[in-house]
Amino acid sequence: MTKKITKAYTTKATIDARTLKESFTVTVDVLKQKALLDNIALEDHAIAAAINITIDDFKRYTECDTAPEEIFKQLRATYPAYLTGNYAQIVMEDEIADPYEEEIAALHSIARYLLKDKAVEFERLLQELQKTPVRAFLEQQRDILERVVDVDYLLDDKRDRIEEVLLLLALAVGHQLVSVIDWSGEEELGDVRAAISHMLAIQNHGSFQWKNDGIEEDILALQPKRGEYLPLLFNALNAALNAEGFSLGHLNIGHDCYYYFVLPTPEFEQIVHLSGEGFLVMDVNTYEIYLLTAGEQDAKITLYLKNKLNIPLGEIKSVMEKGEVLVATGSMSLIKSVKRELAAIHGKYEIRRKG
Repeated sequence: MTKKITKAYTTKATIDARTLKESFTVTVDVLKQKALLDNIALEDHAIAAAINITIDDFKRYTECDTAPEEIFKQLRATYPAYLTGNYAQIVMEDEIADPYEEEIAALHSIARYLLKDKAVEFERLLQELQKTPVRAFLEQQRDILERVVDVDYLLDDKRDRIEEVLLLLALAVGHQLVSVIDWSGEEELGDVRAAISHMLAIQNHGSFQWKNDGIEEDILALQPKRGEYLPLLFNALNAALNAEGFSLGHLNIGHDCYYYFVLPTPEFEQIVHLSGEGFLVMDVNTYEIYLLTAGEQDAKITLYLKNKLNIPLGEIKSVMEKGEVLVATGSMSLIKSVKRELAAIHGKYEIRRKG
């Protein structure tokens, strides 16, 4: 059974002042957001001057999130069009699934498709990790872990935890089911293509017949900047693989290299975008994420467009009237980050694969 943990979060609400304590920070936040809808960017010092307090008092009220009752009355009297009630910050609790258990479940799924019959070795290492002190485990499994990480560095760093994804990757690299390449590019043209062919052969898919032997040269002719070559190469090779029922992906763990692999597309689709703390299974496609703005008038969205995309306040209304705004283009890792930003402002969005 999935363990439950308590998570605290905050929300904003208009309240009856007799029952809940007013929040200075929420009141000011609401004021600024509503003013933005009229293309007015209120700064702290301007608000302080308008209600006849010093900026130091304003900062003090912000820090302690409270103020004398007359300050709230003065705010409402000064900005009656924007402050129509009393505002509080309410801390609520909810129960969510333990993220560690969800992470381990994701790793089990990845191991099942990536390691196949070798997945039992991953299970064994996980069991050993649970019952062995970290330093002893690092020494015992040095030969395996050295495939993906500097064990001496981990020992010197006195780690109290080993990321389980490292165990999976070390096994996959050792069994030649995952290949590693520095982010900057190939040492020799054709290295990636050869590694993909080898991984397919290891999986008993026979000898892959590439129909375009000049992919690498074609990409170099575009004169890509440092770091751009491999994403372009992965994308081009993936198109050839897709035509034969395979997909190329990589496991992103924040290292300055790619841990890439190839699987039959139906298997790949079972694990792509699975993630946990410090890892994400990624495809090699490029995506676009659009903020859908039709009918939107929320001040949070206005502020987001101003700060994120540097759109002048005077132009935001006309931009939003177009119905959608391109926020970002890139890998799914970037898109997931932007999704979290948009979720925080309750923005509607749409993700599209580019190309």
